[in-house]
Amino acid sequence: MAYEFNPTDEEIVCHYLYKKDVHEEIEDVDLMVVDLSKTEPWDLADEAKMNSTEWYFFNLRWNRTTSSGYWKAASRSRKVVNPATRVIAGRKTTSFFYIKNAPDIRTGWTMDEFNLENPQVPPKTLIFNS
Repeated sequence: MAYEFNPTDEEIVCHYLYKKDVHEEIEDVDLMVVDLSKTEPWDLADEAKMNSTEWYFFNLRWNRTTSSGYWKAASRSRKVVNPATRVIAGRKTTSFFYIKNAPDIRTGWTMDEFNLENPQVPPKTLIFNS
């Protein structure tokens, strides 16, 4: 049986993002670090190790502009709440990629960006459902 990596928003923030932030090993999946300001969205498939139309990467805080276009937030960020503690653990922002042009053209590329609310405070217990 093939393993499909499909984490919830809570798992991304409370498990993967937190572990990356505190330099803990993430054993169950190999997530790449990609500089999204130097990589066009159509080149991300080459960086991904997943056969899917959804890819997961780590990235440092970055400039949202690439050589061909830019990422623009679609709306305000949404809270990601730790279900075990009911405390806000992070935020999720959805962005769309626009090609620089006159006028700028919105593409079909979408990105969900996750940030920790308080990187120094570990999320308490998070229960994973199988």
